[in-house]
Amino acid sequence: MRVVRFAFALTCLLIAVPLRAESYVFRLDPAATKVTFLLDAFMHKVHGTAPLVRGEIRFDDSGKAAGEVVVDATRMGTGSEGRDQDMHAKVLESAKYKEIVLAVDGFEGRFDPAAPSTVKVKGRFTIHGAEHPLTMEMTLAPQSGAAGAGVEKRLEATATFTVPYVEWGMKDPSKVFLRVGKVVDVTIEARGSLVAGP
Repeated sequence: MRVVRFAFALTCLLIAVPLRAESYVFRLDPAATKVTFLLDAFMHKVHGTAPLVRGEIRFDDSGKAAGEVVVDATRMGTGSEGRDQDMHAKVLESAKYKEIVLAVDGFEGRFDPAAPSTVKVKGRFTIHGAEHPLTMEMTLAPQSGAAGAGVEKRLEATATFTVPYVEWGMKDPSKVFLRVGKVVDVTIEARGSLVAGP
């Protein structure tokens, strides 16, 4: 009878005290992170890169998140000098809007720091001085050989999303004999450290 009462009391205690959500901080490594973009053009595709300035995301397994990923708009390039001059001067106006920012507000799904997982990230994307809501799927996985006692955990994350830049108020760079798409596909291949939050 005493055992039953003890078990009942323990169950009530566990129900009354909510479990604390595990929290993490993902710090992106600019040297190991790749941000690329792809634009359809007449008879070919335009490939480009954008250097990461900084990135840090704090989140917990309850779905709360905060942080941002920042790209240097002034150093975006496609490998063509003339095309890049048009992109910076006419489309991005990067001399005025120097950074592109992805702010993370939350996510849906379950994150496992020890195994691959997929979550749906919600946030805001700021480009050309305007902020736009954004939802994207992100895959996360611990880097092989990164775990171990006294060794910093490493994490890699990949996300792809579409930027309808013309719809968002930027200029269509199409010319009479050279038409380009009105959306850009962006891919973030992030790598960095993962630490337990406070």
